[in-house]
Amino acid sequence: MRLLVFAMAFLAPSIARADLYTFTDAEGVVHFTNVPRDPRYSLVPGTQNTFAEPAAPYAKALLHRVDITRYDPLIKEAASYYALPFELVKAVIAAESAFEPRAVSSAGALGLMQMLPSTARDMHVTDTFDPRDNIYGGTRYLRHL
Repeated sequence: MRLLVFAMAFLAPSIARADLYTFTDAEGVVHFTNVPRDPRYSLVPGTQNTFAEPAAPYAKALLHRVDITRYDPLIKEAASYYALPFELVKAVIAAESAFEPRAVSSAGALGLMQMLPSTARDMHVTDTFDPRDNIYGGTRYLRHL
């Protein structure tokens, strides 16, 4: 059922604002939203006034040739290690690279979680195209946000 909901959401032809706000509460829990209703939220740099392109034209082709469960064991390991929801880490990978470990963006972000080289270095990632290294580094980065 989750796969069906994920696929339907991924195929929906829509344009989305990408403003993202976050804060960490007194217990260390990180909160994310696109609609900040609490003054503790602050805008994540680089997300203001950006738009996502409609995914539908690309999604059908991707879903036919990509095994979206291939990295689940690594995602579960990293998510558990950094105390983040498995679904969040998997959603980041789906959005950033469509599960393509050798993805390279026009901005120079690399791998499954689309890490910039400077961020990869900061997160101790030695091979951004290695799924394990990239997932652990990207998940570590999410934990620090």
